[in-house]
Amino acid sequence: MATTSLAQQGVRKLNPPQPVNDSGIIEVIEFFAYGCGYCAAVDAPLDEWAKAQPKDVKIRRVPSPAPIAGVDSATLYYTLESMGQLKRLHAAIFNAIHVEKKMLGHGPTLKKWLEKNGVDPARYELVRTSFSTLTKINSAGKMSEDYRITSTPTIVVQGRIAISPTGPRVGELLGRVDKAVAEARAAPTPR
Repeated sequence: MATTSLAQQGVRKLNPPQPVNDSGIIEVIEFFAYGCGYCAAVDAPLDEWAKAQPKDVKIRRVPSPAPIAGVDSATLYYTLESMGQLKRLHAAIFNAIHVEKKMLGHGPTLKKWLEKNGVDPARYELVRTSFSTLTKINSAGKMSEDYRITSTPTIVVQGRIAISPTGPRVGELLGRVDKAVAEARAAPTPR
């Protein structure tokens, strides 16, 4: 029976490892893009996975700074987050792009979609260009560079292990994340 390497399984060690908060929390970061079909497939299972984790595991999402399928994920994500609308609309964005086939990277289409979903497009534009939102977008770009993210989704555990899908099975991806979390729990981050 042939064995596959970690790289063939979509697992790589970050070199150098990225800093994490030293609070006993295992940080899991999903780098994603709304225009990415695999990210859309991973979104709901990853939410369920996150809900099932013990209190020492915290997940956060970082949207891609590069447009994928014409959608500027970082701008859309951080603008809606600043408006308090992200939790309500996050899954709906994936649905609009991948099920309804809406081109949310097209300004007029995005405006209509925002209106339909109870978001004032004029306020969206104001928040989109705010210092706070632009700072978050720039931070996402810097993180993507620092973590050497080349594809989405990529899930990083404790700043040390990056996991990308290698096949169609979401469960296999989450199984690799489970293993990385167990490793992080067994070997705390060096100071």
